[in-house]
Amino acid sequence: MAIGDDFTIDYTYKRIRHSITATTVWTVNALYSYLQDTFDEIDQMDDPIPMSAQTPTEYTLINGWFMSEARENEGGANYRNCFEYLKTGAIQTSGNNAVVYVLAFGETYTSAIASDIGLLVQNTGVTNTGRLLDYDNTAKKWWVRKVLGTFTTEAVTITPGGTGAGTITSVTTGEQLGPISILLVPLNSIPTKSRFMLNNFRQDT
Repeated sequence: MAIGDDFTIDYTYKRIRHSITATTVWTVNALYSYLQDTFDEIDQMDDPIPMSAQTPTEYTLINGWFMSEARENEGGANYRNCFEYLKTGAIQTSGNNAVVYVLAFGETYTSAIASDIGLLVQNTGVTNTGRLLDYDNTAKKWWVRKVLGTFTTEAVTITPGGTGAGTITSVTTGEQLGPISILLVPLNSIPTKSRFMLNNFRQDT
């Protein structure tokens, strides 16, 4: 299967998701190349690109894009944590701190559903609001992009006409970081010239 069959791009809410039926583990560079090629198409020229590359193994999600971390059924299609199906590199976000929040719930909880994605999560006074990006009903967690105020331990609903609801027990924010495995080899197996360059790189950084 092609990488485009495994990873889904949600242009409306700037989300990247991974299909539960796909089992191939792709390199981060393969995902980066796929995204660059896709956003080079004429139809996507007006959409901000999701990812930049700093090195062949270090990448950053930019322009407000978000990668799904939940394992959940959404609209009849199951999705898995994107980071679990990537290797040989690392991905972090830039600009999500104090913008994307993870809301955790306790016993007072009503499961979110697929049609809740993109709707407004709000507290009783509508002083704290945000768009629902992702949810994990098993873990009782929502990922929300801030619109107004800052959520605290309070009751929230989804509007208009949303299903999910509950009382927040904790709120966290920060940059996403995907720890992707990189193959390590014994130093004595690296050619002398490459070993010299690697040592210099380590000293410089």
